Amino acid sequence: AMNIFQQDNRKINISKVNQIINNTFWNGRFQIIQNKPTIIYDVAHNNESLSSFIECFNEVIKNKKYRRKYLIVAFENNKKIKTVLRSYEKYFDYIICSETNIRTSMPSIAIKSIFSDNKNISDNNNLYESITDAIDSSKEEDIVAIVGSHFIAPTLQKIFENCFARKE
Repeated sequence: AMNIFQQDNRKINISKVNQIINNTFWNGRFQIIQNKPTIIYDVAHNNESLSSFIECFNEVIKNKKYRRKYLIVAFENNKKIKTVLRSYEKYFDYIICSETNIRTSMPSIAIKSIFSDNKNISDNNNLYESITDAIDSSKEEDIVAIVGSHFIAPTLQKIFENCFARKE
């Protein structure tokens, strides 16, 4: 878009553009819902967005040592996620595969089959239980990542009231 404006000889204040981008908040995109434990929600639901999420996640964990890292994932059936999702196993201590609880939800057992037979990978088709169990098991120095779909948001809203309210 900036290239098009510049072709029309419009003046663009790059520092203002950078300031606006840096202050942009997009619910569900690497959204920190809570601290102690750190809880992050991301609607990454395809290989590209899953790659971006894990890149950001790695930046966060390299700057702070977390005791344990939990991942909760839930996707829709038509998502092509296997390639990148399989690599997530090396970044998390515990992975819980769940479901979005809508008609087109990918079964939790199908998500689990993407990973190895690691004993720290489980499935629970109840998303509310998956999230609350991970939170209940975590300590202040842990991190919980919830990844996979916009359809996770209603469950998060039940657990963390007003978590999507605009913060000024």
